[in-house]
Amino acid sequence: MLWISNLDELDLKAGISVLYFYAPWFVLHSKVRQVLEEAEDKSPAVKFYAIDIEAFPQLVQRYQPSCLPTIKILKDEGAHIRTLTGVNQALNIAQVLADIGLAGD
Repeated sequence: MLWISNLDELDLKAGISVLYFYAPWFVLHSKVRQVLEEAEDKSPAVKFYAIDIEAFPQLVQRYQPSCLPTIKILKDEGAHIRTLTGVNQALNIAQVLADIGLAGD
């Protein structure tokens, strides 16, 4: 997972991307991060990005995460596929990716 430190690192032009919106103070951040890293291992064709909501308000404005955590699954040029909100949905990311044909076994 690429932890965005500069907007230029976010490449949504081609393929599937997972945007994980988080805040460092979020209590369950480490658990969600672990689950996302496991999902990333099972989905090598998918690009995973972690976005600190406090560091990138312009991305918060653009993608409007409604709570923490929020995960946006996007395809070519940033077209929306799915949004996962809250811990329960976030912890199910591997299954969601598998259900939409984006994860291997």
